[in-house]
Amino acid sequence: MVLSLFSISKSQNREVMLLSDNTYEYISRLQKRGFLLDLNPTSLPYTYFEISSAIENVPISSLSKSEMEWYYFIKRRVNKTSKKDKSFKTLEIDNEVQLSDSKRLNTLDPLRDNFFIYPQVRLRGVLGNEFFVGSLNLTHSLYYDQDPDGIDVGDRLYIRPEDSYLGLNYSNFDLYLGRYDHHWAAYNQSSVILSNNARSFDKIKLGYTGKYISFQSILGELDNLSPNGSFQGKAIQNGSQRRYIAAHRFDWRPFKNLTLTYFESVIYSGYNSGISPKFLNPFLVFGFISSNSPINDDVNLLMGSSIWWNYQNITFDGQFLLDDIHVEDKNEVTTYSVMGNINIADIVSNTDIGFSLEAVAYQTYNAPEAEGRYLYLRRGIATQNTDYVLTKLYSKIYLDKFVTGLSITPSLTYYLQGEQVINQPIVRTNPDGSLIDIILTGEVEKTLRGGLNIFYNPHPNFWFELDTGYNKVESYQNISGRSNNRFSTIAKFGFRLRLY
Repeated sequence: MVLSLFSISKSQNREVMLLSDNTYEYISRLQKRGFLLDLNPTSLPYTYFEISSAIENVPISSLSKSEMEWYYFIKRRVNKTSKKDKSFKTLEIDNEVQLSDSKRLNTLDPLRDNFFIYPQVRLRGVLGNEFFVGSLNLTHSLYYDQDPDGIDVGDRLYIRPEDSYLGLNYSNFDLYLGRYDHHWAAYNQSSVILSNNARSFDKIKLGYTGKYISFQSILGELDNLSPNGSFQGKAIQNGSQRRYIAAHRFDWRPFKNLTLTYFESVIYSGYNSGISPKFLNPFLVFGFISSNSPINDDVNLLMGSSIWWNYQNITFDGQFLLDDIHVEDKNEVTTYSVMGNINIADIVSNTDIGFSLEAVAYQTYNAPEAEGRYLYLRRGIATQNTDYVLTKLYSKIYLDKFVTGLSITPSLTYYLQGEQVINQPIVRTNPDGSLIDIILTGEVEKTLRGGLNIFYNPHPNFWFELDTGYNKVESYQNISGRSNNRFSTIAKFGFRLRLY
Protein backbone atom coordinates (compact mmCIF):
# COMPACT_ATOMS: atom_id res chain seq x y z
CA MET A 1 0.00 0.00 0.00
CA VAL A 2 1.25 3.49 -0.76
CA LEU A 3 0.36 7.01 0.46
CA SER A 4 1.49 10.11 -1.59
CA LEU A 5 2.31 13.83 -1.20
CA PHE A 6 1.83 17.38 -2.40
CA SER A 7 4.18 19.81 -4.14
CA ILE A 8 4.17 23.38 -5.51
CA SER A 9 4.05 22.02 -9.07
CA LYS A 10 5.03 19.00 -11.05
CA SER A 11 8.50 20.49 -11.51
CA GLN A 12 8.91 20.87 -7.76
CA ASN A 13 7.73 17.39 -6.78
CA ARG A 14 10.54 15.97 -4.59
CA GLU A 15 8.89 12.59 -4.17
CA VAL A 16 11.36 9.73 -4.58
CA MET A 17 10.56 7.41 -7.47
CA LEU A 18 10.87 3.92 -5.97
CA LEU A 19 13.43 1.59 -7.52
CA SER A 20 10.69 -0.95 -8.20
CA ASP A 21 9.11 1.46 -10.72
CA ASN A 22 9.54 0.27 -14.31
CA THR A 23 10.09 3.87 -15.42
CA TYR A 24 13.78 3.33 -14.66
CA GLU A 25 13.91 0.79 -17.50
CA TYR A 26 12.94 3.48 -20.01
CA ILE A 27 15.24 6.07 -18.46
CA SER A 28 18.13 3.60 -18.77
CA ARG A 29 17.32 2.88 -22.43
CA LEU A 30 17.47 6.59 -23.30
CA GLN A 31 20.65 7.14 -21.26
CA LYS A 32 22.36 4.38 -23.26
CA ARG A 33 21.53 6.41 -26.36
CA GLY A 34 22.94 9.67 -24.98
CA PHE A 35 19.71 11.22 -23.66
CA LEU A 36 18.59 12.11 -20.09
CA LEU A 37 22.21 12.55 -19.01
CA ASP A 38 21.20 15.38 -16.68
CA LEU A 39 20.42 12.41 -14.42
CA ASN A 40 23.41 10.66 -12.84
CA PRO A 41 23.17 7.11 -14.27
CA THR A 42 24.86 5.48 -11.25
CA SER A 43 23.12 7.29 -8.39
CA LEU A 44 19.62 5.93 -7.89
CA PRO A 45 16.86 6.67 -6.99
CA TYR A 46 15.78 9.91 -8.64
CA THR A 47 13.05 12.27 -7.55
CA TYR A 48 10.09 13.15 -9.78
CA PHE A 49 11.48 16.69 -9.88
CA GLU A 50 14.82 15.48 -11.27
CA ILE A 51 13.17 13.28 -13.90
CA SER A 52 10.63 15.88 -15.05
CA SER A 53 13.39 18.50 -15.33
CA ALA A 54 15.61 16.16 -17.35
CA ILE A 55 12.84 15.02 -19.69
CA GLU A 56 12.14 18.63 -20.70
CA ASN A 57 15.70 18.89 -22.05
CA VAL A 58 15.42 15.93 -24.43
CA PRO A 59 15.57 17.01 -28.10
CA ILE A 60 12.39 15.33 -29.31
CA SER A 61 13.28 15.83 -32.99
CA SER A 62 16.31 13.56 -32.52
CA LEU A 63 14.32 10.60 -31.20
CA SER A 64 13.45 7.50 -33.19
CA LYS A 65 9.93 6.09 -33.13
CA SER A 66 10.77 3.64 -30.32
CA GLU A 67 12.62 6.33 -28.37
CA MET A 68 9.55 8.55 -28.66
CA GLU A 69 7.45 5.77 -27.09
CA TRP A 70 9.87 5.58 -24.16
CA TYR A 71 9.99 9.36 -23.83
CA TYR A 72 6.19 9.65 -23.56
CA PHE A 73 6.03 6.70 -21.17
CA ILE A 74 8.33 8.56 -18.77
CA LYS A 75 6.41 11.78 -19.23
CA ARG A 76 3.08 10.13 -18.44
CA ARG A 77 4.51 8.69 -15.25
CA VAL A 78 6.20 11.80 -13.85
CA ASN A 79 3.67 14.48 -14.85
CA LYS A 80 1.07 13.63 -12.23
CA THR A 81 -0.03 17.26 -11.68
CA SER A 82 -0.26 20.37 -13.81
CA LYS A 83 2.18 23.26 -13.55
CA LYS A 84 -0.59 25.46 -12.14
CA ASP A 85 -1.17 23.25 -9.09
CA LYS A 86 -0.10 24.80 -5.80
CA SER A 87 -0.06 21.48 -3.96
CA PHE A 88 0.61 17.84 -4.72
CA LYS A 89 -1.46 15.00 -3.30
CA THR A 90 -1.41 11.40 -4.48
CA LEU A 91 -2.80 8.13 -3.24
CA GLU A 92 -1.80 5.02 -5.18
CA ILE A 93 -2.08 1.26 -4.79
CA ASP A 94 0.36 -1.04 -6.57
CA ASN A 95 -0.66 -4.69 -6.89
CA GLU A 96 1.78 -7.34 -8.09
CA VAL A 97 1.88 -11.15 -8.10
CA GLN A 98 4.98 -13.24 -8.76
CA LEU A 99 4.67 -16.88 -9.85
CA SER A 100 7.77 -19.01 -9.49
CA ASP A 101 8.96 -22.60 -9.64
CA SER A 102 11.53 -21.74 -6.97
CA LYS A 103 11.11 -20.66 -3.38
CA ARG A 104 13.96 -18.20 -3.91
CA LEU A 105 13.16 -15.41 -6.37
CA ASN A 106 16.39 -15.88 -8.29
CA THR A 107 16.32 -17.79 -11.57
CA LEU A 108 20.10 -18.29 -11.54
CA ASP A 109 20.16 -19.85 -8.07
CA PRO A 110 16.73 -21.47 -7.59
CA LEU A 111 15.73 -23.33 -4.43
CA ARG A 112 13.30 -26.27 -4.54
CA ASP A 113 11.19 -27.26 -7.50
CA ASN A 114 7.60 -26.44 -6.55
CA PHE A 115 5.01 -23.84 -7.52
CA PHE A 116 5.07 -20.67 -5.40
CA ILE A 117 2.79 -17.62 -5.46
CA TYR A 118 4.05 -14.38 -3.91
CA PRO A 119 1.48 -11.54 -3.84
CA GLN A 120 2.43 -7.97 -2.96
CA VAL A 121 0.25 -4.90 -2.34
CA ARG A 122 1.72 -1.45 -1.78
CA LEU A 123 -0.29 1.56 -0.58
CA ARG A 124 1.55 4.85 -0.99
CA GLY A 125 0.54 8.35 -0.04
CA VAL A 126 2.65 11.50 -0.41
CA LEU A 127 2.30 15.19 0.43
CA GLY A 128 4.68 18.13 0.10
CA ASN A 129 5.67 21.44 -1.40
CA GLU A 130 8.83 22.79 -3.05
CA PHE A 131 10.78 22.48 0.23
CA PHE A 132 9.14 19.51 1.91
CA VAL A 133 7.96 16.00 1.05
CA GLY A 134 6.51 13.27 3.24
CA SER A 135 5.66 9.73 2.17
CA LEU A 136 3.76 7.00 4.01
CA ASN A 137 4.09 3.58 2.42
CA LEU A 138 2.70 0.27 3.66
CA THR A 139 3.80 -2.87 1.81
CA HIS A 140 2.15 -6.26 2.24
CA SER A 141 4.33 -9.05 0.84
CA LEU A 142 4.22 -12.79 1.40
CA TYR A 143 7.88 -13.00 0.40
CA TYR A 144 8.80 -11.23 3.64
CA ASP A 145 7.78 -14.46 5.35
CA GLN A 146 9.05 -16.92 2.72
CA ASP A 147 12.42 -15.39 1.80
CA PRO A 148 14.93 -18.24 2.34
CA ASP A 149 17.90 -15.88 2.65
CA GLY A 150 16.61 -13.03 4.81
CA ILE A 151 14.89 -12.60 8.14
CA ASP A 152 11.10 -12.12 8.16
CA VAL A 153 10.45 -8.36 8.32
CA GLY A 154 6.65 -8.43 8.15
CA ASP A 155 5.48 -10.39 11.20
CA ARG A 156 2.26 -8.39 11.55
CA LEU A 157 -0.01 -9.22 8.58
CA TYR A 158 3.07 -9.52 6.32
CA ILE A 159 3.21 -5.70 6.31
CA ARG A 160 6.26 -3.45 6.56
CA PRO A 161 6.33 0.35 6.20
CA GLU A 162 8.83 0.36 3.34
CA ASP A 163 9.69 3.59 1.52
CA SER A 164 8.36 5.91 4.22
CA TYR A 165 10.36 9.10 4.61
CA LEU A 166 10.48 12.84 5.27
CA GLY A 167 12.47 15.07 2.90
CA LEU A 168 13.64 18.68 2.99
CA ASN A 169 15.02 20.46 -0.08
CA TYR A 170 16.59 23.85 -0.62
CA SER A 171 18.33 24.87 -3.84
CA ASN A 172 20.78 22.04 -4.68
CA PHE A 173 20.78 20.55 -1.17
CA ASP A 174 18.52 17.82 0.17
CA LEU A 175 18.05 16.03 3.48
CA TYR A 176 15.96 12.87 3.80
CA LEU A 177 15.06 10.92 6.91
CA GLY A 178 13.41 7.54 6.56
CA ARG A 179 13.47 4.16 4.87
CA TYR A 180 13.88 3.67 1.13
CA ASP A 181 16.34 1.90 -1.18
CA HIS A 182 19.46 3.35 -2.74
CA HIS A 183 21.34 1.77 -5.64
CA TRP A 184 24.81 3.10 -6.43
CA ALA A 185 25.20 1.55 -9.87
CA ALA A 186 23.52 1.73 -13.25
CA TYR A 187 19.96 0.46 -13.37
CA ASN A 188 19.63 -3.32 -13.51
CA GLN A 189 23.37 -3.75 -12.82
CA SER A 190 24.83 -5.14 -9.61
CA SER A 191 26.59 -2.75 -7.24
CA VAL A 192 29.80 -3.35 -5.31
CA ILE A 193 28.90 -0.88 -2.53
CA LEU A 194 25.17 -0.22 -2.03
CA SER A 195 22.22 -1.88 -3.75
CA ASN A 196 18.54 -2.65 -3.37
CA ASN A 197 19.24 -6.32 -2.60
CA ALA A 198 18.78 -5.85 1.15
CA ARG A 199 15.58 -4.63 2.77
CA SER A 200 15.50 -0.87 3.12
CA PHE A 201 16.93 0.38 6.41
CA ASP A 202 16.29 3.56 8.40
CA LYS A 203 18.72 6.29 7.48
CA ILE A 204 19.64 9.96 7.24
CA LYS A 205 20.63 11.01 3.72
CA LEU A 206 22.39 14.31 2.99
CA GLY A 207 23.13 15.36 -0.58
CA TYR A 208 24.29 18.12 -2.87
CA THR A 209 23.90 18.14 -6.67
CA GLY A 210 25.96 20.55 -8.74
CA LYS A 211 26.69 20.88 -12.44
CA TYR A 212 30.06 19.14 -12.19
CA ILE A 213 30.45 18.02 -8.58
CA SER A 214 27.95 16.17 -6.38
CA PHE A 215 28.08 14.26 -3.13
CA GLN A 216 25.89 12.08 -0.94
CA SER A 217 26.27 10.95 2.63
CA ILE A 218 24.19 8.23 4.29
CA LEU A 219 24.04 7.23 7.94
CA GLY A 220 21.81 4.27 8.71
CA GLU A 221 20.81 1.88 11.47
CA LEU A 222 21.24 -1.88 10.89
CA ASP A 223 20.09 -4.91 12.88
CA ASN A 224 21.91 -5.76 16.10
CA LEU A 225 24.14 -8.80 16.58
CA SER A 226 22.89 -11.15 19.29
CA PRO A 227 25.20 -12.19 22.17
CA ASN A 228 25.78 -15.61 20.55
CA GLY A 229 27.16 -13.95 17.40
CA SER A 230 24.15 -14.54 15.11
CA PHE A 231 21.66 -12.34 13.26
CA GLN A 232 18.15 -13.09 14.48
CA GLY A 233 16.27 -9.85 13.81
CA LYS A 234 15.75 -9.33 17.54
CA ALA A 235 18.75 -8.67 19.76
CA ILE A 236 17.89 -6.46 22.73
CA GLN A 237 19.37 -8.45 25.60
CA ASN A 238 22.62 -7.65 27.41
CA GLY A 239 25.61 -8.49 25.26
CA SER A 240 23.98 -7.50 21.98
CA GLN A 241 26.04 -5.26 19.72
CA ARG A 242 24.53 -2.29 17.94
CA ARG A 243 25.39 -1.92 14.23
CA TYR A 244 25.32 1.13 11.94
CA ILE A 245 26.32 1.84 8.36
CA ALA A 246 27.69 5.02 6.84
CA ALA A 247 28.45 5.63 3.16
CA HIS A 248 29.81 8.52 1.10
CA ARG A 249 30.02 9.10 -2.62
CA PHE A 250 31.63 11.95 -4.56
CA ASP A 251 30.81 12.37 -8.24
CA TRP A 252 32.75 14.37 -10.81
CA ARG A 253 30.95 14.86 -14.12
CA PRO A 254 33.27 16.93 -16.37
CA PHE A 255 30.94 16.06 -19.25
CA LYS A 256 27.37 14.82 -19.20
CA ASN A 257 28.42 11.55 -20.80
CA LEU A 258 31.16 10.82 -18.23
CA THR A 259 30.73 10.15 -14.49
CA LEU A 260 33.69 9.42 -12.22
CA THR A 261 32.88 8.40 -8.65
CA TYR A 262 34.75 7.71 -5.43
CA PHE A 263 32.77 5.91 -2.74
CA GLU A 264 33.40 4.48 0.70
CA SER A 265 31.41 2.72 3.36
CA VAL A 266 31.85 1.58 6.96
CA ILE A 267 29.90 -0.65 9.25
CA TYR A 268 30.63 0.45 12.79
CA SER A 269 29.47 -1.38 15.87
CA GLY A 270 29.82 -1.86 19.61
CA TYR A 271 27.89 -2.58 22.79
CA ASN A 272 27.19 1.12 23.30
CA SER A 273 27.47 2.45 19.73
CA GLY A 274 24.99 5.05 18.51
CA ILE A 275 24.44 7.68 15.84
CA SER A 276 27.83 9.36 15.34
CA PRO A 277 27.92 12.74 13.53
CA LYS A 278 31.43 12.19 12.19
CA PHE A 279 30.19 9.38 9.96
CA LEU A 280 27.56 11.62 8.36
CA ASN A 281 30.06 14.36 7.50
CA PRO A 282 30.89 13.76 3.80
CA PHE A 283 34.18 15.65 4.12
CA LEU A 284 35.62 13.34 6.77
CA VAL A 285 37.22 10.55 4.73
CA PHE A 286 36.60 7.17 6.37
CA GLY A 287 40.00 5.81 5.33
CA PHE A 288 41.70 8.38 7.55
CA ILE A 289 39.37 8.47 10.56
CA SER A 290 38.32 4.84 11.02
CA SER A 291 41.52 3.89 12.89
CA ASN A 292 42.29 7.26 14.50
CA SER A 293 41.77 7.99 18.19
CA PRO A 294 39.32 8.15 19.75
CA ILE A 295 38.29 4.65 18.70
CA ASN A 296 34.80 4.19 20.12
CA ASP A 297 33.57 1.51 17.71
CA ASP A 298 34.70 -1.52 15.76
CA VAL A 299 34.85 -0.56 12.08
CA ASN A 300 34.80 -2.48 8.81
CA LEU A 301 35.89 -0.19 5.97
CA LEU A 302 35.26 -0.56 2.21
CA MET A 303 36.32 1.87 -0.50
CA GLY A 304 36.27 1.99 -4.26
CA SER A 305 35.51 3.87 -7.43
CA SER A 306 33.41 3.66 -10.57
CA ILE A 307 33.18 5.05 -14.09
CA TRP A 308 30.19 5.47 -16.41
CA TRP A 309 30.85 6.60 -19.96
CA ASN A 310 28.66 6.95 -23.03
CA TYR A 311 29.70 7.72 -26.58
CA GLN A 312 26.83 7.80 -29.07
CA ASN A 313 25.41 4.27 -28.87
CA ILE A 314 28.17 2.69 -26.75
CA THR A 315 27.95 2.68 -22.94
CA PHE A 316 30.55 1.34 -20.53
CA ASP A 317 30.35 1.22 -16.74
CA GLY A 318 32.83 -0.30 -14.33
CA GLN A 319 33.17 -0.56 -10.55
CA PHE A 320 36.06 -1.60 -8.31
CA LEU A 321 35.99 -2.05 -4.53
CA LEU A 322 38.70 -2.93 -2.01
CA ASP A 323 37.59 -4.58 1.22
CA ASP A 324 41.03 -5.37 2.55
CA ILE A 325 44.56 -5.01 1.17
CA HIS A 326 47.72 -6.69 2.43
CA VAL A 327 51.20 -6.19 0.97
CA GLU A 328 53.61 -7.52 3.59
CA ASP A 329 51.45 -10.00 5.54
CA LYS A 330 51.69 -13.25 3.57
CA ASN A 331 49.06 -14.87 5.81
CA GLU A 332 46.36 -12.48 4.61
CA VAL A 333 44.84 -11.98 1.16
CA THR A 334 43.64 -8.87 -0.66
CA THR A 335 39.87 -8.94 -1.11
CA TYR A 336 37.96 -7.04 -3.77
CA SER A 337 34.90 -6.79 -6.02
CA VAL A 338 34.99 -5.95 -9.73
CA MET A 339 31.96 -5.36 -11.95
CA GLY A 340 31.57 -4.06 -15.47
CA ASN A 341 29.14 -3.84 -18.36
CA ILE A 342 29.36 -2.74 -21.97
CA ASN A 343 26.22 -2.10 -24.00
CA ILE A 344 25.94 -1.26 -27.70
CA ALA A 345 22.57 0.26 -28.50
CA ASP A 346 20.88 -0.17 -31.88
CA ILE A 347 23.61 -2.41 -33.29
CA VAL A 348 20.82 -3.17 -35.70
CA SER A 349 17.49 -1.39 -35.67
CA ASN A 350 15.86 -1.56 -32.20
CA THR A 351 18.34 -4.16 -30.94
CA ASP A 352 21.01 -3.80 -28.24
CA ILE A 353 23.77 -6.24 -27.34
CA GLY A 354 25.78 -6.30 -24.14
CA PHE A 355 28.23 -8.13 -21.93
CA SER A 356 28.45 -8.10 -18.12
CA LEU A 357 31.13 -9.32 -15.70
CA GLU A 358 31.02 -9.67 -11.91
CA ALA A 359 33.82 -11.00 -9.69
CA VAL A 360 33.64 -10.95 -5.87
CA ALA A 361 36.48 -12.38 -3.77
CA TYR A 362 35.65 -14.88 -1.04
CA GLN A 363 36.33 -12.63 1.96
CA THR A 364 34.75 -9.45 0.53
CA TYR A 365 31.89 -8.13 2.71
CA ASN A 366 32.90 -10.48 5.53
CA ALA A 367 34.92 -9.48 8.60
CA PRO A 368 36.89 -11.16 11.39
CA GLU A 369 34.07 -10.19 13.76
CA ALA A 370 30.49 -11.08 12.84
CA GLU A 371 29.19 -7.59 13.62
CA GLY A 372 31.22 -6.20 10.69
CA ARG A 373 29.58 -8.36 8.04
CA TYR A 374 28.02 -6.39 5.18
CA LEU A 375 24.51 -7.68 5.86
CA TYR A 376 21.16 -6.34 6.93
CA LEU A 377 18.65 -8.88 8.22
CA ARG A 378 20.87 -11.54 6.55
CA ARG A 379 20.60 -10.02 3.09
CA GLY A 380 23.67 -8.53 1.44
CA ILE A 381 23.85 -4.74 1.39
CA ALA A 382 25.76 -4.90 -1.90
CA THR A 383 25.56 -8.45 -3.29
CA GLN A 384 23.84 -11.47 -1.77
CA ASN A 385 26.74 -13.80 -2.49
CA THR A 386 30.50 -13.69 -2.33
CA ASP A 387 33.26 -15.92 -3.77
CA TYR A 388 31.84 -15.94 -7.30
CA VAL A 389 32.43 -14.97 -10.94
CA LEU A 390 29.56 -14.25 -13.33
CA THR A 391 29.61 -13.46 -17.05
CA LYS A 392 26.56 -12.69 -19.16
CA LEU A 393 26.03 -12.09 -22.86
CA TYR A 394 22.67 -10.67 -23.89
CA SER A 395 20.70 -9.09 -26.71
CA LYS A 396 17.73 -6.82 -26.09
CA ILE A 397 15.15 -6.53 -28.87
CA TYR A 398 12.56 -3.74 -28.72
CA LEU A 399 9.30 -4.51 -30.50
CA ASP A 400 7.42 -1.25 -29.88
CA LYS A 401 6.73 -0.75 -33.60
CA PHE A 402 4.70 -3.97 -33.52
CA VAL A 403 3.39 -4.01 -29.92
CA THR A 404 3.82 -0.95 -27.72
CA GLY A 405 5.82 -1.70 -24.60
CA LEU A 406 7.09 -5.15 -25.67
CA SER A 407 10.73 -6.28 -25.53
CA ILE A 408 12.47 -9.66 -25.48
CA THR A 409 15.97 -10.39 -24.15
CA PRO A 410 17.72 -13.69 -24.89
CA SER A 411 20.83 -14.23 -22.77
CA LEU A 412 23.58 -16.70 -21.93
CA THR A 413 25.01 -16.65 -18.40
CA TYR A 414 27.95 -18.56 -16.90
CA TYR A 415 28.05 -18.46 -13.10
CA LEU A 416 30.83 -19.89 -10.92
CA GLN A 417 30.22 -20.08 -7.15
CA GLY A 418 32.90 -21.03 -4.62
CA GLU A 419 32.30 -22.55 -1.20
CA GLN A 420 32.47 -19.43 0.97
CA VAL A 421 29.54 -17.17 1.98
CA ILE A 422 29.32 -13.81 3.74
CA ASN A 423 27.61 -14.98 6.90
CA GLN A 424 30.26 -17.37 8.23
CA PRO A 425 33.54 -17.26 10.15
CA ILE A 426 36.43 -16.37 7.86
CA VAL A 427 38.36 -19.39 6.60
CA ARG A 428 41.98 -18.45 5.91
CA THR A 429 43.62 -21.77 5.01
CA ASN A 430 42.90 -24.98 3.16
CA PRO A 431 42.84 -28.32 5.05
CA ASP A 432 46.52 -28.82 4.13
CA GLY A 433 47.46 -25.50 5.77
CA SER A 434 48.03 -23.56 2.53
CA LEU A 435 46.55 -20.10 2.08
CA ILE A 436 43.04 -20.24 0.65
CA ASP A 437 42.39 -18.96 -2.89
CA ILE A 438 41.29 -15.33 -3.17
CA ILE A 439 38.27 -16.25 -5.28
CA LEU A 440 36.44 -19.46 -6.29
CA THR A 441 37.50 -21.49 -3.27
CA GLY A 442 37.15 -25.25 -2.92
CA GLU A 443 34.82 -27.23 -5.17
CA VAL A 444 33.26 -24.67 -7.52
CA GLU A 445 29.60 -24.91 -8.52
CA LYS A 446 29.21 -24.17 -12.25
CA THR A 447 25.92 -22.95 -13.78
CA LEU A 448 25.31 -22.37 -17.47
CA ARG A 449 21.95 -20.73 -18.15
CA GLY A 450 20.26 -19.99 -21.43
CA GLY A 451 17.51 -17.51 -20.66
CA LEU A 452 14.72 -15.51 -22.24
CA ASN A 453 13.10 -12.43 -20.72
CA ILE A 454 9.79 -11.11 -22.08
CA PHE A 455 8.80 -7.67 -20.82
CA TYR A 456 5.45 -6.04 -21.64
CA ASN A 457 4.67 -2.60 -20.23
CA PRO A 458 2.23 -0.73 -22.50
CA HIS A 459 1.24 1.79 -19.82
CA PRO A 460 2.83 2.95 -16.53
CA ASN A 461 -0.10 1.38 -14.68
CA PHE A 462 0.18 -2.15 -16.10
CA TRP A 463 3.13 -4.52 -16.54
CA PHE A 464 3.99 -8.17 -17.20
CA GLU A 465 7.37 -9.89 -17.16
CA LEU A 466 8.42 -13.49 -17.80
CA ASP A 467 11.97 -14.62 -17.01
CA THR A 468 12.48 -18.23 -18.04
CA GLY A 469 15.40 -20.46 -18.99
CA TYR A 470 17.27 -23.70 -18.50
CA ASN A 471 20.07 -24.11 -15.95
CA LYS A 472 22.79 -26.74 -16.43
CA VAL A 473 24.52 -27.10 -13.06
CA GLU A 474 27.68 -29.05 -12.22
CA SER A 475 29.03 -29.63 -8.70
CA TYR A 476 25.65 -28.53 -7.33
CA GLN A 477 25.97 -27.07 -3.81
CA ASN A 478 29.76 -27.47 -4.20
CA ILE A 479 29.58 -31.27 -4.19
CA SER A 480 31.71 -32.96 -6.87
CA GLY A 481 29.77 -35.06 -9.34
CA ARG A 482 26.36 -33.71 -8.29
CA SER A 483 24.18 -32.03 -10.93
CA ASN A 484 20.90 -30.13 -10.88
CA ASN A 485 19.74 -29.45 -14.42
CA ARG A 486 16.33 -27.76 -14.52
CA PHE A 487 14.12 -25.05 -15.93
CA SER A 488 13.84 -21.96 -13.75
CA THR A 489 11.06 -19.43 -14.29
CA ILE A 490 9.57 -16.36 -12.63
CA ALA A 491 6.51 -14.58 -14.02
CA LYS A 492 5.11 -11.39 -12.57
CA PHE A 493 2.26 -9.12 -13.45
CA GLY A 494 0.96 -6.02 -11.77
CA PHE A 495 -1.21 -2.95 -12.03
CA ARG A 496 -1.41 0.43 -10.34
CA LEU A 497 -4.55 2.26 -9.21
CA ARG A 498 -4.47 6.02 -8.83
CA LEU A 499 -6.98 6.80 -6.09
CA TYR A 500 -6.28 10.51 -5.80
